[in-house]
Amino acid sequence: MFHKEFSIKEAISFEKDNRGYLKNNDALDQVLKYLKNRWIDFIEPYYLDEIDSVVIDIKNGSASKEDVIESGQLHKLTENIANSITEEIRSIDVRKFELNMQKLEIFDFSFVRLANSISLPLKEVVFLELSNMISNIDELQSIKDEIATSEEKDNRDFNDKKGTIISEIIKMLTEIATNRYLYNKPYGFIKLSFGEMQNALNCINWNKGLKNIIWLDYDDFLDNSMLDCLEKVVVKSSKGSLIIFSSSIGNNADERYTKLKENFQETHRIGKKIEKKMCDNKEIFKTVYNIVNNVVRAAISEKNNYVPDESPQFIYNQVLNCQYTDGTVMYTYAIFISDNEDNTDDQRYPINILKQYEWYTPGEEKFVIDMPVLTGKEINLINCFLPDNNIEAIKKHLPYVPEAEIKKYLKIYKYYPYYFDAAYCV
Repeated sequence: MFHKEFSIKEAISFEKDNRGYLKNNDALDQVLKYLKNRWIDFIEPYYLDEIDSVVIDIKNGSASKEDVIESGQLHKLTENIANSITEEIRSIDVRKFELNMQKLEIFDFSFVRLANSISLPLKEVVFLELSNMISNIDELQSIKDEIATSEEKDNRDFNDKKGTIISEIIKMLTEIATNRYLYNKPYGFIKLSFGEMQNALNCINWNKGLKNIIWLDYDDFLDNSMLDCLEKVVVKSSKGSLIIFSSSIGNNADERYTKLKENFQETHRIGKKIEKKMCDNKEIFKTVYNIVNNVVRAAISEKNNYVPDESPQFIYNQVLNCQYTDGTVMYTYAIFISDNEDNTDDQRYPINILKQYEWYTPGEEKFVIDMPVLTGKEINLINCFLPDNNIEAIKKHLPYVPEAEIKKYLKIYKYYPYYFDAAYCV
């Protein structure tokens, strides 16, 4: 809606954390597929005697292939090789590799967790592969010869090969995470920037006259680093930009109180002494609102320090003050930057456009998104009665659904995501 009404050319989305796009199980599957073809390159030269013993026993007939496969000898070799690989993964230091690891960091990805998860299935893969090689003793002989050759050279060759494989694993996981993130981008005009917020902000084109939508979307409770970013965005953004800020409200009054004291005591951002009652469930929303609003007000004042006296002064219009639940209680605040010479009577003035929406909240009063508890089937039936909002008619068809839940849906249905399922026969 903002993109259409405001003719904004580019939106920039910063989300430092999005764990959903690279889960450990997804990484596990991909790395196992990769290592099935590359595990041999992790065989250390000191395993040469173990492999040589297996080859000799089979070739001189002192042990059958079945005996070797079922013996503890093969299991021990398997465990040693698999453990060597998992330890390499566990100890990955991304600083050694010339790759942009910020993309994996924002997905909260852990190579230690990957190593723990991959240990058992990797042993199964290595054992199966070694068993197949014993059925083709010449293949095992060639691996033994290759290891012997590399041992005669220099361990640097072996370590370089391992380093290349680890680099390829990191690159593969980074691409999986990034591509899935990009695929789930909601609109084509949105530009995604990865990495730490302060670094990402330095990549924005802050040219005068370029309008942006910038949404600083955090999952954690307020801290100074978040508000530093918000302040920087307000100071640098051009007239016509929309700036959105989201953070968690937190779940515990004691934790809120501690964090507020650590971050904001005796600062202009809170404006008064922090008291515990400001952090209870009843007052915390107002407290967070005042802190964020103080930051924006100070940033606009600083912004105007750079404006010549004869030029229009920047102002901001608050357009959203919202509370919703997304696993935890969240807070979202949004402003539109304009100047004091804009014609506010013009119906095309963005604020006049936004005023028609129910969620438009220009002050301390908050808009609460209260999600209804309804099934998909119930929602589809209610949709048949829209936009008339005839509650009595809906209740006749859904007498067992609480009226309060129906009213919640009628209040926010316009902002629900919709999907169309179609089937046909030929």
